[in-house]
Amino acid sequence: MNQDGTELETLNHIGRQEIRLYSNRNFNDDPNVEEFYGQYATGANQNDFVIFLHIKELPNSPGTYMGTSCQEFGTHSAGQVLTITGAPDVNPDDMVVSYLTHPDTATASNSPSGDHSGLYRDPLPLTNGQTIVSHTANTLADSNLGTRSNPLSHYDFRLKLLQSGGSHQTAGTAVTSGITKSISFWDPDELVSYNGELWEVMPVEVVSRSRPVAPAAQLPDVEQGVLDSMGIDLSELQDYLRQQNLALLVGRDLTTRDRNDLQQPTNLRVSGTNTESIPRSGKVYNISWLQFFQGDLIRSYTNRGGVGRRVIAQPMHGVDAGVNPTIAGAPAGSVKIAEDGSMAAFVPASRALTWHTTDGTGEPVVRERYWVTFQPGEVRVCTSCHGINTADHLGNSGPTNPPLALSQLMSHWKNEGASRHRINVKGLPRTKAGGRFALNIQGGNENDLLKVKLAVSHRRSSGVRSLGSIRSFRGRFPGVRGVQLTFSLYGRGSNAVLDKDKARIRGKAKRLSSRDRRTIARRVLRSLR
Repeated sequence: MNQDGTELETLNHIGRQEIRLYSNRNFNDDPNVEEFYGQYATGANQNDFVIFLHIKELPNSPGTYMGTSCQEFGTHSAGQVLTITGAPDVNPDDMVVSYLTHPDTATASNSPSGDHSGLYRDPLPLTNGQTIVSHTANTLADSNLGTRSNPLSHYDFRLKLLQSGGSHQTAGTAVTSGITKSISFWDPDELVSYNGELWEVMPVEVVSRSRPVAPAAQLPDVEQGVLDSMGIDLSELQDYLRQQNLALLVGRDLTTRDRNDLQQPTNLRVSGTNTESIPRSGKVYNISWLQFFQGDLIRSYTNRGGVGRRVIAQPMHGVDAGVNPTIAGAPAGSVKIAEDGSMAAFVPASRALTWHTTDGTGEPVVRERYWVTFQPGEVRVCTSCHGINTADHLGNSGPTNPPLALSQLMSHWKNEGASRHRINVKGLPRTKAGGRFALNIQGGNENDLLKVKLAVSHRRSSGVRSLGSIRSFRGRFPGVRGVQLTFSLYGRGSNAVLDKDKARIRGKAKRLSSRDRRTIARRVLRSLR
């Protein structure tokens, strides 16, 4: 994930096959769809893990990550220390998991082997090449040996240095002499007391470092070429996405998948076309739609397991009608897979999303196994439905076709969205504090419900006013120097934010409180007429 939240995915899109982690099949009636339990080689890696926590990048070996593999419950996330190679240029087929402590340390045990050296958590690789861990020699699953008011743990986590010991490392010298305290607190109406050594966890190295260059998302040349051929400026498209709180997803060929993924169908064809990937004899799955789901917090009922809300997948509804092309017979929240196997869709940003391909009747075929979140303005490209490492099931590398679905969506956006209305701002760039401004809108249906949003000093929470069918606005800037105003026009249904113009009142900038910004926004909104 970049620092702005874009390009979120598993490390180098590594999957269960590369870390040799069990994965069930999603169809039981097709011998081509296999259960995976590590029965075939998937790359260079020979070691597996189930959970990977407390992850740190090695300061002297960038791209190598250290963490803890542990059981799900009972050990306070303590277990085995391991590393994985994952520099940005490392292909998932070439990523390697290395065990630092013995595999027996990954789980608790009532009858530990001689190789079980205790449980580890919070490994911290240091700039001097050493590693600090939080360690307990106890191998049992933890439980309260005392009472609620005077609890006592099996564990005594202490910060220690890892030391070499044969083929695996073990905990060595303690870093501190121990920290003893007497504490008490209420939980919530019973006084809990403890007197003794405290756990030592989550160490941090305080050291001078050079600030790294922040990575940023970059649109691949193939998709950039599609936008260039249609005269679409990427920055303008991303402005539209941010204003609507949307992201744009693009896939080049949904019939192709990484060669090591046999847990979902591989014999895929786009319905009614010759676009297909059929590496094996047997059943062929026709795909027509890519259906999106968003995680909604749905209230629970007592007769269904309890109170409160839980995240439940619902067909995508966080995008206004008409933003994606409306096609009769489409499953709810879906987009059409184009003739070349590609897809493109506007999806809600800042929401947990998942998806699957379906046949013409809406029956699922290939399912995404994760929740993924995209940022406002993000444009994410996937070459295949399951990212290809070195080859797909036919031995081909990743598809390079200019996605037809992107061209179709951008044509729809230009004709039905971005060009539907235009907002022109007159005389704003040189307007002084207290000066007047004029906004004029051209095009669109006179009966459309439009709104103008005014943001002050880049803050959106400034105010919204409905304008109905009015197309001309005049007002006066507040008499405050250094204020930047942003006007955005948007509407209901197929009417979207079309253009955004900024006006800066000339003069020395003045620091404004949030209250000042709200006051200025209200004044300017009242002046619109």
